[in-house]
Amino acid sequence: MKRKVVFGIILGFTTFATAGLQLTVNGQAVDETTIQVDEELTIGVVNDSSTLIGSLFLLMPWGQPGEWIPSIIQPGGIIPGVINSWGWEYFEMEDVGSGWMWPGSPVIEPTPAGIMGEFGFRCTGIGDVSIQLFDEPFMEIEPLAIHQVPEPMTMSLLGLGMALIRRRRGINS
Repeated sequence: MKRKVVFGIILGFTTFATAGLQLTVNGQAVDETTIQVDEELTIGVVNDSSTLIGSLFLLMPWGQPGEWIPSIIQPGGIIPGVINSWGWEYFEMEDVGSGWMWPGSPVIEPTPAGIMGEFGFRCTGIGDVSIQLFDEPFMEIEPLAIHQVPEPMTMSLLGLGMALIRRRRGINS
């Protein structure tokens, strides 16, 4: 089962863009989400039809329990990024593999409203993942936290195993 995680970018109509993130799961706005290990999400960047200047990059710090799914990168107008280039190494981050590229000067026509790009993300272990959205000069716009927990069956088996160990110790005492 896939859940949809959406970043909403709220951009102003002035010469500079102000942005924020909105996380939605199954159409409902939430502050954070908890998912199972090996579960996949789709992360989308949404524009409200404002004029956008420069570039945006979706990044994940190195060493966190998650990976991008290249087959689910389905944005329009995306130019492949460079993994482990000097910029990413400086910020110790792993690039999503793509960046939104727009002209560095003001755009005359507003960017169309809606989802500008979607990226597949898979949880690979227990722990928190911080996915961050950066603008062209590498200024962080806002981070998003995804909490990953063991699946319920794993927790049930661990509990059953502990009960059996405890019972054996009780019998041997």
